[in-house]
Amino acid sequence: QQQQIQQQKVQQQQIQQQQIQQQQIQQQHPFQQQQQLQQQQQLQQQQQLHQIHHLQQLKQQHFLQQQQQQIQQIQQQKLQQLQQLQQIQQLQLQQKQHEIQIQIQIQQQQQQQQQQQQQQ
Repeated sequence: QQQQIQQQKVQQQQIQQQQIQQQQIQQQHPFQQQQQLQQQQQLQQQQQLHQIHHLQQLKQQHFLQQQQQQIQQIQQQKLQQLQQLQQIQQLQLQQKQHEIQIQIQIQQQQQQQQQQQQQQ
């Protein structure tokens, strides 16, 4: 009989332990839920941050592209100015050459005149 009583006690203890475990599990469950929620929130935040970062990068890229375009425009303008300068210089050169030619012609004419005079 004593054995039986002890067995019963042991069984009771086991049952109690099981109950306690169950309680723990139940208690743990909402906590786990909360943890999961927190994890989800963290994930969402990270994703949002990532998106924001991506947006910022895009903005920066756009800004950089604009800057580059502006620089290119300025360079093109400089190039055009240079080309204009070259054209002007070429024109000046042509004018000079023309002047020289005229001078040469004048000299030739003078020489011819001198020769004619000498002949006379």
